[in-house]
Amino acid sequence: MRRIPIALLIAAAIAIGITVTIIIQVIALQPSGGVVLLLPQGYTSMTYVYKILSGSTAAINHFMPIGYGKFTLKPNTTNWYYYVDTSMPYIVAVANPFTGVVKVTLDGTDYYLCNNSNYGAVIRALDYIGWVGDWVKVGSYYILNPRNATDAAGYVECAKSIISAAGVSYLLVYEPRRDYFTYDASTKSATVYYDSIDSAGTITAKFGSIAFMPTWTQLPANTDTVVGTWSATSDYSYLYYPALIYALYNGTVTSQLQVTPTS
Repeated sequence: MRRIPIALLIAAAIAIGITVTIIIQVIALQPSGGVVLLLPQGYTSMTYVYKILSGSTAAINHFMPIGYGKFTLKPNTTNWYYYVDTSMPYIVAVANPFTGVVKVTLDGTDYYLCNNSNYGAVIRALDYIGWVGDWVKVGSYYILNPRNATDAAGYVECAKSIISAAGVSYLLVYEPRRDYFTYDASTKSATVYYDSIDSAGTITAKFGSIAFMPTWTQLPANTDTVVGTWSATSDYSYLYYPALIYALYNGTVTSQLQVTPTS
C-alpha cells in the first residue's frame, strides 16, 4: 500500500452580480478523525464556479459533502449549515495490510473489503453499495480514500473481485464527483447518485440515486463546532466512519469554512 498526498478542497461560487469565493480548507486527515472526500481527485486545489446572470432572483446554495467521520467545522461568516447523514455505507480504515477480499462485521453489518495492488473497495453487504478508492497510509492505519471508478482499471477489478466473492451480479458505487451531489433549494431536498459495476466490469453511470431531506443546523461564525462520529472494533483492527457530513452555504459574501478531522 502506498502513500498519496492529501489535497485541499477549494470551492467557489459566483452570486448575483458579484463574485463570491467559498474556500473549504482541510487542515488534516487522520484515521481517528475522518476522511475528506476530495472533489475532484488529482488536484492540490480546485475551483468550482457557478455563474448567475446579474439581476437573477435564483437562490445561492452551495451544497457539498465534507467527508466521513468526526470533524471540527469553523466558518468565518454566518450562513453556513451542516447535516450529518448516518444512512450511507461506511468508510473503513484497517490496521494491517491485506490482499484480496475480506468480509468483516462492523457495528452489526457485514462489509466486503478489497485490496488489489493498492486499489480498494468497501461495499456494504446489506445492499451491495459502497465506494472504490485507494488505500492510503495515515499513521498506523490504511484508510480508503474514495475515488471515481473510471479513474483506473484497478478500481473496477477490485469491484469484480467482490462481485465474485459475494456471488452477486453487480455492485453499486458512490462517486466523489461534484455533479453526483445535488441540492434543490425550492424543495429543500438533496440527491446523491451512484453508478453500477457488473461482473464484466461494465460501468453504468448514474444507475440510480437516493433522495433525502437534510435537517440543517446553522454553524456559528468563528466558533469550533464538532460534528459526526467514528468507531472502532474491540481490537482496533478496523476503524469505521458511519457519518457523512454535508455542508451548505447560502450567503453572498466571501467566506471560508475550516474543516479539521478530530478525535
